Amino acid sequence: GFFRCTQCFGRPLLCAPCLLDAHRHSPFHWPEQWVDKTYELWEQLLEVDIWPATHKRPQTGFTMELLRHQRCFNLRSKTSLKEYYDALIDLTSGTEDKGLVSSVYDQLRVSHREHRVLGMHMRAGRPDATAPICNGELCVACPTCPQPGVNLPNNWERDP
Repeated sequence: GFFRCTQCFGRPLLCAPCLLDAHRHSPFHWPEQWVDKTYELWEQLLEVDIWPATHKRPQTGFTMELLRHQRCFNLRSKTSLKEYYDALIDLTSGTEDKGLVSSVYDQLRVSHREHRVLGMHMRAGRPDATAPICNGELCVACPTCPQPGVNLPNNWERDP
């Protein structure tokens, strides 16, 4: 099994021999064992800021930092998810296996969409993302659009 220490910086995942070696002089740390069960694993990944690519026995995950970084690039430079992904591939490896690259891209695409939708629910103050959505509930009001009683004076329709 794998273990992670709740007191160590970065909370790294370690196998049992590595955990014992790393904590030989840290007897007061609290390691936790990662249980390989379908109903626990994705929750454990979220605890260490890894967004699982699937919910049933995830084998791939993306860091929250990657998802936030991509969102920032999308908003600032209007790069698509595919352009961002291709840039990451170019920067990190010269992999020749394009089949692996496309399958990971598909997982990133689904994970990215889930992360964005759940983020919208959180910003709207909706604790239950499975509840039905009312029209406009997830929208952010535009401060520049004319709204009577908000940014338009009284009797605005009579103003010449």
